[in-house]
Amino acid sequence: MRTWLVLFSLLVPLAFPCVCIAATIDVPGDVPTLAAAVHSARAGDTIKVGEGRFEGKVVVDTPLTIVGAGMDATVIRCGTADEDIVILGNADLTVSDLTIGPGHDGIVMGEDVTLRLERVRLTEISSDGVGFEGRFQTRLFMRDCEVTRCRDGVDLESTQGQALNCDFHDNTDDGLDYDGDAGFLCANCRFVDNGDDGIEVRLAQKTMVVLSGCSFSGNPEDNLELINTPVSDPRDNIVAVSDCSFGGAGRWDLGCVDLRTPEGERNEETSREAPHATVFLCANTFARPLEEAVAPNLRPIMAEAGEAPKRVVVTWTPAGGEPQPVTLIPAIPTLAAVVNVQPGFDGAIVGDAEGLAVDGSCIYVGDDTGSPPGYVHCLDRFTGAHLATVSTNPFAGTDLSFTGPEGLTILPDGSLLVLDDGGDKGANGAAVTSGPEGFGKFIRHLPMPDPDHAAEGITIVGDDTIYLPEQERLGLKAARLSDVTVLPGWPVEYLFDGRRLHLAGVGFDGSCIVVSVTAYPSGDRDAPQPTNYLLRVDPRDGRPRAIEWIGAYVNDARGVACTDGFTLVSDGWSYRKYDDGSVNKHGQNIYFLAHDLQAVMAGAHRLPVRHMPAAQ
Repeated sequence: MRTWLVLFSLLVPLAFPCVCIAATIDVPGDVPTLAAAVHSARAGDTIKVGEGRFEGKVVVDTPLTIVGAGMDATVIRCGTADEDIVILGNADLTVSDLTIGPGHDGIVMGEDVTLRLERVRLTEISSDGVGFEGRFQTRLFMRDCEVTRCRDGVDLESTQGQALNCDFHDNTDDGLDYDGDAGFLCANCRFVDNGDDGIEVRLAQKTMVVLSGCSFSGNPEDNLELINTPVSDPRDNIVAVSDCSFGGAGRWDLGCVDLRTPEGERNEETSREAPHATVFLCANTFARPLEEAVAPNLRPIMAEAGEAPKRVVVTWTPAGGEPQPVTLIPAIPTLAAVVNVQPGFDGAIVGDAEGLAVDGSCIYVGDDTGSPPGYVHCLDRFTGAHLATVSTNPFAGTDLSFTGPEGLTILPDGSLLVLDDGGDKGANGAAVTSGPEGFGKFIRHLPMPDPDHAAEGITIVGDDTIYLPEQERLGLKAARLSDVTVLPGWPVEYLFDGRRLHLAGVGFDGSCIVVSVTAYPSGDRDAPQPTNYLLRVDPRDGRPRAIEWIGAYVNDARGVACTDGFTLVSDGWSYRKYDDGSVNKHGQNIYFLAHDLQAVMAGAHRLPVRHMPAAQ
């Protein structure tokens, strides 16, 4: 039965007693076919499809929701084998609880559209389960879906989005195929017994691959295949694989081949070059030895990622107290998203990603370039797109002139506090308006406590307490913002396994102060890979409570911000060097880290959909 949702308002004249905003159309109760229901529907309507098989081509050109009675109860299929089942153009579509197939194309997406699939099975599709017309900025979100017996399960063409808890199996080509400048997160997905690769990635433009908690086995070529193509800068592409299990493939679990060699030929075996991407590999498991599981050109990256230390002894010295060793077992957070804020060598927007803060719509990055004076950049929270830039030198020519904006935090009034480490002059702060509108208007200057010691991060807890990590003391300081005084009992100092430290970023996760720690084996940042951690401490006394190893991702941990169960960390250094002399080029990245995979699954809609190139 067709049911109208009616919105009444006392402000509407009596001649217009209601505004109809949405309807529910029942198939076959109100109309006999899905195509007829879509044809008669208005924007925002919901179509409920009952049990049974429904045939015929469907064209959706208005925003709709289609709900079936269950994957095994409602089947949408084509009347003829050479037709598409659903064509989506110029509209947003949500589909749930049904099966699509058999047919030629399951769903074909057009330009600039959004498709959401929940509990949908795509099966027996002679072309792609989800395919695309051309290379457009389209968005695809999948949850609890099954894609089987298609050609490519999903062929991503310049597509951004996420697949959560989905099963890609027994497709005749690839389970998932990244093409164009696709950026796609797969969390807790399964890629088994596909005809070619579990996932194939063409590193062609600005591709971002993030795989967390996925499982692979039985794919006759590679479980995950990277394809090098001629690109201007390997930092344009990001491949991050964490907490995944690889059960063996016909060739490599992690492979890398060439679309075109310098001689103009395709190399289907193993590339002679390193992948044309920044590659992060962390906490993955393999059913066979690495020399059999990982292609030779990926082994330096695999070896360089290393393993988390078994334990870390943090020597905690309260102010005025005696040193106390605290033994902590490192956890490994799950990588959920990456935002690259320096996409290439040329035209880079961010020179040194230092301070970090986040609110409901923006990510703020402090750029400590020194000369010219640094800037703060505002990025879109959900896409990483560059929105605005403001110079942090409003007091040029005075003793308050800013040279290094390294710490950022959002104040209770919604303004942004910018901390300047001050070089030799000590620390200063300035509150500026935040948000994409009006960003950059300075409100007031705030002298920071104890300016003789450089602080490189800042966060606020409550309305008045600020915390600042001090590099020189290797400690953490707490102060009142209102009268800029250091609180009694602070600072506290730390030492990690007796090594030199760099405390930089700081955030608050709701219960603990989170400090980024880079432990250098020597004073040289070009020395072998330093060890990077997140140290969580009690905000009352600074006692260490937990530690996380982030060394597989972050080369020089700097800014920290916490939001929605995620910890954001910025990397202030741009590359890693391997023992064989090769380089894994990073750019300046912001990492979204979660305590576990469930946090990724629960908070995926709040993650950035993809890395996007910064505005020039």
